[in-house]
Amino acid sequence: MNPPTRSHAYRALSLAVVALASAGAHAAAQAPQDSTSFKSFRVIFWVQSVRRSVAFYRDSLGLPFISYIVGQARETANLQPSDPEPYVARFRVGDQELVLQGADGPVRAAGERYLFEVADARGYSIRLKERSVPIRAIAGDSTFALWFVVVDPDGRQLEFRQSGLTMRRSP
Repeated sequence: MNPPTRSHAYRALSLAVVALASAGAHAAAQAPQDSTSFKSFRVIFWVQSVRRSVAFYRDSLGLPFISYIVGQARETANLQPSDPEPYVARFRVGDQELVLQGADGPVRAAGERYLFEVADARGYSIRLKERSVPIRAIAGDSTFALWFVVVDPDGRQLEFRQSGLTMRRSP
């Protein structure tokens, strides 16, 4: 089953894919590249409400917000009261990008899990608690959180782990 799309979003993304493919073909013709030399990676989450999800990811989790895409593929950092519902929102997560894409139908996030590494898991968990973000599970002790789970508005499990921590299974 294909994910739900919005016609204007589909057209805008289709044009972007064509432009990127053309640019890629031109660059490939000029210089050979290693096929495993990836330039970027984006994760796209289908969400029921872009505004509600932006409030969670930006205001509650504190992820660096990049922009919305509204109307006829217009990019903006700030929504105006007259703007239509955004259909895309973009965030920076480390050196990657998280994209929230508005869905036309139900969003099924059951079973999905995403891992975020943070420099100070304990400090971050305290900050989230201060922002009234419910933490579902935590590993560590009262002075040092190693790993914890938060659930987003669409039911995705977001795992936050101390950077550099290696999770091992018991034999």
